Amino acid sequence: MIKLRLKYDEKPYPGFLTDSNWEQLAELCQLFGFPPRGLLLFPATLPETAWAPLQASLKEKGLNATPLPFSLAKFPTVRDVAALADTLPADLSKQTVFLLGGGRFLSAADFALSLFRQPVRTVFVPTSLTAQAEFPFWNRAFASSRVRAATFQAKAPSRDLLWLSTDVLFSLPDSNFYLGLLAILRLASLFDRQLFLFLEEKAAQLLKKEPDVLVQALFKTYKIKTDVLLPTQFHALLEEWYTVSLPGLAWGTSRPEEIPTESLWALDFLLRLTLSRSLKESDADDLRRFRVVFSSLGLHKALLPGNFENLLAGLEKLPESEFPDAWVLLRGIGKAGVQSGTDKKTVMQALRQVAEDWR
Repeated sequence: MIKLRLKYDEKPYPGFLTDSNWEQLAELCQLFGFPPRGLLLFPATLPETAWAPLQASLKEKGLNATPLPFSLAKFPTVRDVAALADTLPADLSKQTVFLLGGGRFLSAADFALSLFRQPVRTVFVPTSLTAQAEFPFWNRAFASSRVRAATFQAKAPSRDLLWLSTDVLFSLPDSNFYLGLLAILRLASLFDRQLFLFLEEKAAQLLKKEPDVLVQALFKTYKIKTDVLLPTQFHALLEEWYTVSLPGLAWGTSRPEEIPTESLWALDFLLRLTLSRSLKESDADDLRRFRVVFSSLGLHKALLPGNFENLLAGLEKLPESEFPDAWVLLRGIGKAGVQSGTDKKTVMQALRQVAEDWR
């Protein structure tokens, strides 16, 4: 078990990264003196195998946690957050809340808990590889806390413990796991050559979900957040990547649901590689290595859609003004920058090339 040094609003709070089961988390809750009554809050789609073992381990230690599944929209609105807050018991400040789920659910639940007048003791348990790699340490995940306080008279949530366990990853769909691998590849490509070399070397073990290799990969992403993103302005580059993206363009078409979101993010990564190549913005050898690792991690088979035609047709109908004129592109392993001059024609040509290369 690896202890993580975390801060929120300049206050330290404990975090742990492990490949073990839930017994250690239950023991820590006892050690920290958390209230013996609790609530397991998680998305209704989370399989029982992902949360029931935690409930059983807590019960063995005298901590009774009631499961509360909640159906949240794929892209939650403030109204969805308010509905979630209304579902929670009024005496929540006297309980320990265990938040389980992916990054989007954790952000919405975090928002809902901030609406309570009294701080709520909260244990964050990201259950997807993407959330484990990105959510806990990315500024954007908690960036709106002060805006919330001013707009909704909300309290800053109490973050008492973060628990990252690779054990839970075995309970989730493969597409969820591959999307997490893509998130780790994205961070490596943007910010960390050593992590990229690790992915090159350990791709086969990652695909087998070998616990020790997954822990090493997640710890390296944690170091990117603490040593690179949080203390510098580089986090703005990552936020720009997410803001100006192929999924953002696709959601503007008439039928964005035709291609799953995870497929759009995979195409987004390949689109940027192709744009870098066409604009001569990337080292040719590094560009080849990006594509090789993408394939070695099985992302081409797991995430790419079988048919690109409807997506291309939908994007063609969008006006020129919908297409951003600048994208974050990879200039080498661990190097990136914003490149202008990417109009609709350039982007569509690059997408057609992606469809030709990876069909």
